[in-house]
Amino acid sequence: MPTLERRLSAMDAANIAVQVLSLSAPNLYRIPQPLRTALAITVNDEFAELAAKSDHRLLWFASLPLPDVPAALSELHRVRSLGAMKGVILCSTIDRRTLDHPDFAPLLEELSPSRLP
Repeated sequence: MPTLERRLSAMDAANIAVQVLSLSAPNLYRIPQPLRTALAITVNDEFAELAAKSDHRLLWFASLPLPDVPAALSELHRVRSLGAMKGVILCSTIDRRTLDHPDFAPLLEELSPSRLP
């Protein structure tokens, strides 16, 4: 990723006031399980740190270590306390299962009342 200064400078040059950071598809889903949760924590912490230093110009969507739903719920609870987190990035298919698969119901039930995108 570019440095914070370079990102903000590019935003200024393009007349962009606010940017939302996220880890794109396939997100962390294809990373082997022993690394997935640690990477989710690292990515989310880095995005939170960048956002905190950006004078409210950077927001971010959290990455969750899916398809491990218990680990995803744990990380969701942790990132809620980190500043500028405005949503969760989910791909439409996770480990060959669509988001309406019953395995993901506990996560969706947790996300629903929060109204996070």
